[in-house]
Amino acid sequence: MRQSPLFPILYNAFFNATSSTTHSASVIINESVRSRPGDAVAPTTHGLETTNEPTAFSGITTDPSQKTFSSSFSSTMSARVPASAISPEQWTFLNATVQGRLHADGAPFASPCFASESGSDSVQCASIQAGYLNEKYRVSFIGSYMMPQWETCQATGDGCLLNWQNPADPTAFSSPRTCKQGSVSKYYVDVQEPSDVTAAFEFARNTGVRIVIKNTGHDYQGRSSAPDSLTLSVSVLLALLA
Repeated sequence: MRQSPLFPILYNAFFNATSSTTHSASVIINESVRSRPGDAVAPTTHGLETTNEPTAFSGITTDPSQKTFSSSFSSTMSARVPASAISPEQWTFLNATVQGRLHADGAPFASPCFASESGSDSVQCASIQAGYLNEKYRVSFIGSYMMPQWETCQATGDGCLLNWQNPADPTAFSSPRTCKQGSVSKYYVDVQEPSDVTAAFEFARNTGVRIVIKNTGHDYQGRSSAPDSLTLSVSVLLALLA
């Protein structure tokens, strides 16, 4: 597979985040699909659970500008901790560190169709059905992959897919079928600068959460998705290579 032009940037960011400790993050660097186009960096929770202690929790500095974690905290964490096991305070700290670019609302591409049974997202479902096989349409969604099977969990089969042979088929999302998160990350960082990557790697090093990386390519081996992980959407960094 051709090496991504983003590899030097990601490698340097990873090295900066891990060179001071022996605890390394579980990271997958690859060619993958484009995530959601640049979101406004306005203060927002992006689906994050609010907390009365925005950045303070055991073992971690409360000053986001320092972007450092104590070794005593990192030594208590093991590799590949599920993202769902990370505390709201930890996610809030990361969000502050990356200037509000952490999102907690990543959802499978076809999820509006499953919700449409209650009449809530029928218009969006129709749009997704129309563009389900169109890679140029799919590429703008954080929960969409050019090969839909990588949206599902390969270990359990959990997922949220339409009928690729007939996306308009309503039986694909009718009861008793349900939409499950599968391998789509709920948490993702809309990376705008290399320091966001460094902060995410450092966060993963100290919490043990798995990182997957999505850019403007694709990965036929499915390494751009993983259940209960933290995704970095890095396509904006391509501008640094111009």
